[in-house]
Amino acid sequence: MPEVHFVEGLREAIQKGDFAQAIGLIQQQLRKTPEDTELSLELIRLFLRVGDLEPAKALLARLHTKAADHPQYVALLGMSAQLQDQAPEAMLRYEEALALQPSLLWARANLASLLVEAGRYDEAQPHLQQLLEQEPSYYPARFHQIRSALAAGEPQEARKILIDLLRQQPLLVQPYVLLAEFLVREQNGEKAIELLLMGLQINPLAHPLRESLARLYTVMSDPEAAFGIRLELSRLRGLSTDFLELGLAALRKGAPPLALVAFTKAHKLDPQDWRPLYNLAEIFRTSDRMGQAMSHYERAASIVRDERILNGWALCFLEREDAKEADFQQAERLLEEALALSPQRYEARLNLALALSQQKRYPDALKALEPLLSLEDSPLQERVTALHQELLDLCK
Repeated sequence: MPEVHFVEGLREAIQKGDFAQAIGLIQQQLRKTPEDTELSLELIRLFLRVGDLEPAKALLARLHTKAADHPQYVALLGMSAQLQDQAPEAMLRYEEALALQPSLLWARANLASLLVEAGRYDEAQPHLQQLLEQEPSYYPARFHQIRSALAAGEPQEARKILIDLLRQQPLLVQPYVLLAEFLVREQNGEKAIELLLMGLQINPLAHPLRESLARLYTVMSDPEAAFGIRLELSRLRGLSTDFLELGLAALRKGAPPLALVAFTKAHKLDPQDWRPLYNLAEIFRTSDRMGQAMSHYERAASIVRDERILNGWALCFLEREDAKEADFQQAERLLEEALALSPQRYEARLNLALALSQQKRYPDALKALEPLLSLEDSPLQERVTALHQELLDLCK
C-alpha cells in the first residue's frame, strides 16, 4: 500500500494541475511497487491526459494480459483511441468499460462528449442524465445538453438549462457568454450587456466576459464602449493579444495614436507575433511614413509570408512619391507572391495591374485585371472599371 506522504503529494499535484510532478511521483513509487496495477493505470491516465501517447501505449501493452478485464484499463484503451481520432473504437471501449463499471464517471463523460460531437444526441442524452445524477456538479454535461437541445431545434430548452445553471453556479463563466449570445440572436443586445455586466460584478476576474462584452459593443456599433472594455482588459490581464485587440478597437474609434501605443506594447510582449507589426506598418503607411512602414512590413514578413503583409508592403513601393522603375518591379514581385498564396486576394490583383501599368506594360496589366471584371457588388468595382478603361485607352 502506498505511503501516506506519497498519496497526499500525488493528490496535491493533481489538484494543482501539475501533471508532470504527479507522473514523476507515480513513476518513483512504481519502482518500489512495480506490481501495483491500480497505480500503473493512474500513470497511463495521466500520460493520456497530457497527450503523451507513446509511454501510455507501451504501458497499456504491458498490462494487457494482467488487466484486460479491468474497467479502468478498458476505458483507457478508449481514451487512447480518442486521442488518436479513432472515435468509433473509443466509443466501443467506453461502452465496454461502463458495462463493467457503470459508475466510471470520466469514461461516461468522454463517451457522451463523443456522441455529441458525432451528432448522436439521442444516444448522448441518457449518459448526460446519468452523469448529472451521479455528479450534479459535473457542469460539462450541462453544456452538452445545451448543444443537444440546440441541434434538436429547441432553443428555449437550451436557454432554460443555461438559466438554471447560472442560478446554481453564478461564478461559472461560459453560461453568461452563451446566454448573452441567445439574447443577441433575439435582438436584445441591451439585455445581453446587462447580463455580462452582472457576471462581472459577481466575478470581476472573469476576463472572457469582458471579451464577450467588447465584441458585443463592437457589433452594436459602440466603438467608445468597446475601446473602454479592451483598455480595462489590457490593464487587468495584459496579454499580448489584449493589447492587439486594444489597438484594433482604437482604430475603430478613430484614434490611430492610441492604436500605435497598443500595437507597440503587443509587439514587445510577443515579438514573434506578426500581427502587431503588420498593424503598425498599416498605420505608418496610411500616415505617409513610408520608411517606417516598409521596415515593419519587412519584419512582419520575416515571421510569416502572409498575403496581407505582402500587399501592404507592395503598396509602399507603389505609393512613394519618388517611386522608380525598380520600385514598381519590387511591388510586382511582392504582389505575385501574395497572389500565389491567395489567388482570391482581389485587392492584390488590382494593385498588380497598377504596378504593371506604371511600368507601361499595358497588355500585361489588362490581363492581370481581367479576373476582376466579372466582380459584382464589390467595393473594388468602381476602381477596377476606371483602371480598365484607362488601360484600354493607353493600348490604342
